[in-house]
Amino acid sequence: MKIEIKFEIEGQEVPLDKLDSLLKNDMLRAAVDHMAETAQEQLGDTRCKEHGERPQVVISLSSLLGLRTYVTGCCNDLVEKATAPLTDVLNQTAHFGARMNIVLEIRGTTKLFIFDTDKIERELILGRRNGHEAPDVDLYEYGGMEKGVSRRHASVLWRDGELHIVDNGSANGTFINGERLVPHQPRLLQHGDDIRLGFMVLRVRFEYADQQTR
Repeated sequence: MKIEIKFEIEGQEVPLDKLDSLLKNDMLRAAVDHMAETAQEQLGDTRCKEHGERPQVVISLSSLLGLRTYVTGCCNDLVEKATAPLTDVLNQTAHFGARMNIVLEIRGTTKLFIFDTDKIERELILGRRNGHEAPDVDLYEYGGMEKGVSRRHASVLWRDGELHIVDNGSANGTFINGERLVPHQPRLLQHGDDIRLGFMVLRVRFEYADQQTR
């Protein structure tokens, strides 16, 4: 039997069917889903010995405290019994911080470029090498020159917990899901987006940093 999980945003309870419309950041939604799954796995068999009740988990998001969980229940003993293992597991897997990878897959190949978002200090450059100088995502060996990829074609930027992409004034343009970007104007990057640099397409995925990537 599943435990009950509730969601709060800024201290107000949010029905599950409204969560998608309120959590528009894919990485944040993935972190919330992971916390809910972890709570079910860790506490599914937990009951109060005295009352026979199950704990209830609240996943809370606030601008002050960030993303966190807390446990409620019929008595303090149940709350303490449920809180310790849940906190330990979430801390061990570092998902309180929603540590994620961005994965860029070149369409038509098995090539993946994988970057830990926590380690993106400023930007990732997408393009093709120029002599010994290569961008973070070097598409030269995959036909970048023939497909119109510029040397510093576009950049992925990490801003306020979100990833954005910006065209760096490339000759053949940068497109998101078929829509051409205005040069030098950042655009939010989301899970499942297709990035087209000239005539080369990259598929975007977000994954947990410890998740198996094919």
